Amino acid sequence: LFTAGGKSIYMINTDFTHDMISFEDGSWPNELMTMDDDGDSITWQVGYNDDMHGNYAAYSMKEPSTPIAENMFATSLRHIQAGDKFIFDAEYTSGDPDFMLVMVSDDFGNDWNIIDTVGSPSGHYEYDLDDYVGKNIMLGIMDVNYGNSEGDRLYVDRLLLPAATAIMPIASARAITAADSSYTHVGDTVLVSGVITVSD
Repeated sequence: LFTAGGKSIYMINTDFTHDMISFEDGSWPNELMTMDDDGDSITWQVGYNDDMHGNYAAYSMKEPSTPIAENMFATSLRHIQAGDKFIFDAEYTSGDPDFMLVMVSDDFGNDWNIIDTVGSPSGHYEYDLDDYVGKNIMLGIMDVNYGNSEGDRLYVDRLLLPAATAIMPIASARAITAADSSYTHVGDTVLVSGVITVSD
């Protein structure tokens, strides 16, 4: 804080965050994908909740007739830099058991590592991602729900995420030879989006 000439000037250090997902448009965001791990056709969705931030949040529940539900959502790829964090708010609405698993995958979702297990979550959660600096990772939350009614829900809101991984075209890592349209190597690693055809 600097004061001079009758006015105050504030210096503000902004948060690391590159993306915030708040669910306030009432629909599921493209940045997140849902997984129905237990196969009961019920997974994460967006619903009304004015106990958190705004009027909408993501929630997971289970079919009351089944003993347990395992519902997961995951982010798109995120490129991690020093100081990056995974931040969100969560609230479970029942006295029945519920466990929130906070997860990370650094192999495109093939394997997931649990970085925290929270019983009956309620509050603000922050997770340091410095162990993954320089990597492209996916972040996930799994709801392991033992609730006895459809109202036994885990709500999640205001996700703050590191920068999305930049998906580059193959031409950014391969230079094309005009004479025969072949590619020569000009880079080390590339993430490719789209369909690639290869011929001899």
